[in-house]
Amino acid sequence: DVEAALAAVKTTADAAAVLNSRTITITHADLTEVTNGVAQSINLQAALPTPARVLFCELNRSGAGTPFTGGGVVTVALDVGGTDLDAIVAAEAVGPASATTQRSGAAGILPAGTFSGQQLKATFTPDAVNNLDELTAGSVEITVWYIGAA
Repeated sequence: DVEAALAAVKTTADAAAVLNSRTITITHADLTEVTNGVAQSINLQAALPTPARVLFCELNRSGAGTPFTGGGVVTVALDVGGTDLDAIVAAEAVGPASATTQRSGAAGILPAGTFSGQQLKATFTPDAVNNLDELTAGSVEITVWYIGAA
């Protein structure tokens, strides 16, 4: 039935036109990996709906967030992505020497695009001779803006 098919397409298009966001604050207490140089991934809430198209990612380290510090940790890099862990944000510095600003982060290979049904994750990687469990302070608020069903 052509009319039913067109109605289904319209329903999908209407759902895809809704602007949504997912926000999560990750603190040093959430980062518990104890192996030097090994990354830890944290889910950014539930998987995105289908359809979903990511528009941009916002990292807030002013007010709500501060650089990650503590122990001997020199650097902490943040990636944000779906099945490709650094697709949206790649190797953004969030460690001791990083800026405390609100920004979009270092663009990954697909900073905006279709991530329908994917579980977005924030992946934190310390320098090679330290681990994330050493951190004693710091947080980052991550907001991913997307078009799709809520």
